[in-house]
Amino acid sequence: MREYICMQDWEIESGVYFEKGKKYEGIPSKDGTSVKMFGEVGMVITFYEGNRHFKI
Repeated sequence: MREYICMQDWEIESGVYFEKGKKYEGIPSKDGTSVKMFGEVGMVITFYEGNRHFKI
């Protein structure tokens, strides 16, 4: 696992699950184009290259 810093809040109607400026752990894919990220309250999301929330 690696740590990534969130660059912008990721939220849905029920709240913010990845907060700007906070570090989160993630598992990079084998090809390096995505990361399975572990957020607040057990949220697990895959972020891909080019997203605005994490630098992949």
